[in-house]
Amino acid sequence: MILVALVLSVFIVALGVFGIIAPSRLLAVARSFQTPAGLYFAAVFRFVLGVALLLAARTSRSPQIVYLLGLIILIAGLMTPFFGLERFRRLLDW
Repeated sequence: MILVALVLSVFIVALGVFGIIAPSRLLAVARSFQTPAGLYFAAVFRFVLGVALLLAARTSRSPQIVYLLGLIILIAGLMTPFFGLERFRRLLDW
C-alpha cells in the first residue's frame, strides 16, 4: 500500500508543479472534469488516495501527519459528489 500511496502522491506533486509552470493549462484540465462522470472520477480518486494514505500511515516516519492527511482527503472524496457540478464550476470560475 505504501507504493500506491507514493505513486498517487507523486502524481499530486506533479500536478502542483504543472500548475505552477502552466496554470492556464491545469485549469483547462480541471475544466474537463465538469461532467457528472468527471466529478465522480475526482471523488473516487480522492477516496482511493485517502485510503492509501491511511493504510500507509503506520509505516511512515510521521504516522500522525500522514493519517490526518489521509483522513482529510478521504472525507473530501466522500463529500465531493454532494457539492455538485454547479458549485464545482463556480469554484473554477473563481
